[in-house]
Amino acid sequence: THMTIVGPKKDPRAETLHALARALPARYKRLEWLDSREGKLPNPDVEYPDLDQPAAFACSAAGKCMATNACKGQSACKSASNACKGLNACKGNGFSMASQKECAAKGGVFVKS
Repeated sequence: THMTIVGPKKDPRAETLHALARALPARYKRLEWLDSREGKLPNPDVEYPDLDQPAAFACSAAGKCMATNACKGQSACKSASNACKGLNACKGNGFSMASQKECAAKGGVFVKS
């Protein structure tokens, strides 16, 4: 599982997301924290959107197209701001399942893990 927290390290919401991600059990876990004030991650193999609030991204299956869900209520999985799939608040706050080609056509970031 590859998890990345996106947000300032001094933001209490980002701190909570990081603590929750650290506590998740996994046989293999890659956990990163992207604070734009510190520059790029050491291994910048995934691009993340600029957001107005902290967010957590988790990738554990092939074919996730990040931040491209068509509209409110269309995300494929839970995220930091909602408890289960389909509960995203607005367009672009979640991910949808797509091929790399379909994801590029939507303007999203394809994540294969």
